[in-house]
Amino acid sequence: RARPIDRERPRSGRMAELGGGGLDGRRERRRLREGEAREALAVAQEIRRVLATVDPEVAAKAPSAIAAAVALQRQVEEAALAASTAFSTQTGSADSVRTSASAIHGAAQRVSAALRLARHAAGLEEEPFGQALAQRVAHALRAGAVLWGPPEDLGGGVLLFEGLGLAFGGRRGGGGGAPSAGAAEELRPKDLVSFSVDSYWAEYGSADPRPVQGCEVVELRALGQHMGLDGFSPQELTPEACRGLPTVLQWAAEGDFVGFLARHSERSLSLLMGSTRGG
Repeated sequence: RARPIDRERPRSGRMAELGGGGLDGRRERRRLREGEAREALAVAQEIRRVLATVDPEVAAKAPSAIAAAVALQRQVEEAALAASTAFSTQTGSADSVRTSASAIHGAAQRVSAALRLARHAAGLEEEPFGQALAQRVAHALRAGAVLWGPPEDLGGGVLLFEGLGLAFGGRRGGGGGAPSAGAAEELRPKDLVSFSVDSYWAEYGSADPRPVQGCEVVELRALGQHMGLDGFSPQELTPEACRGLPTVLQWAAEGDFVGFLARHSERSLSLLMGSTRGG
């Protein structure tokens, strides 16, 4: 004879942990919803407090970075409202609660990254580089120079660089002036005659715990790898400044590259492409 189903029988093991059916599952979901609602509200309040204390001078010098932080603040507040609604109405699975909580914390970390960028950019030079300097840079790149920062020991005794650099003809830092964004034979013809703005970062593989030098041309809609996991794309940071720029910051015509560099400054480039995790 078939055993009658006990609809109140709690599920055990992983199902109970994930908030499956039964009394234990409902209690687990309620506990998770309540915790998420409280934590989301606390995060939203903390972000609001931090934004209210931003130095007015920093806000005036780096308005786009502050705007990015404010946009993220709205996302967190919307998520906090959704979490509160889910708790009061007892809706949403345990997995969705955890996913929402993770998204809230991710947005909060990106707010911190945007404010760090604003403070860093506010201290940089505002005067544009100008035509003469930009032309000299282009000539130096054509002559074989690779303009990037000094490498540092980022772990494992390996000297690597995190940040932005300028290059011509597929040359990248870290390879003695030779192309290192891929083997030379993998470079497209355009790469060999183009100027570029490049992102450098420490890349970790699964086989070797030691990092290797990562490098790629900056793309307007792609996360700046030099900023780390909490970074932004140029399109997120300064959508207005991206208008008229190529989707990949690479120019085959020297005049176009010189024009780009000439009208920018240390501050505007930082606000456009972000800074490293250390500022």
